[in-house]
Amino acid sequence: MSKLNLLIVCTLFSVFGLFPLSVSAQSKFNADYPIFESIADVDKIIVDLTSALKIDELLVKVSGDQTLTAQNRAIVQQQLTALFPRKIKNHAVLIERESGEGFREKIDVFWADKQYLFTQTITHQRDDGVIVMEFKVNTSLSQIKPYF
Repeated sequence: MSKLNLLIVCTLFSVFGLFPLSVSAQSKFNADYPIFESIADVDKIIVDLTSALKIDELLVKVSGDQTLTAQNRAIVQQQLTALFPRKIKNHAVLIERESGEGFREKIDVFWADKQYLFTQTITHQRDDGVIVMEFKVNTSLSQIKPYF
């Protein structure tokens, strides 16, 4: 198990969207998280991999996730593919705010037909680069927005 010691929560949902999908990665802050050169790099990875429905890869890239097993990532990936059979082409920034001292919170929305996928990201710009302090993916805005 890595020093990153991430808390990962996966809530199963039905193919019909009756129960929301929720994946959350929250870091215990230490020197082992991935460091990005810029906020633009973080945003690009999130948009590109979410649009391509590569959530399993995204979790590893933004959080250095060593605790979520490949099997659990495969389950999440399979469920997302059932909801979104093709690449997601629609994206918008729903909410973005900078809190000062390099901290930023952001909610992105991705959609295809009548299905929506939301991501929430909390980042910190430090002298050595940008870290993702918290990242969430959910099919329900009400599960993401109360935290914003």
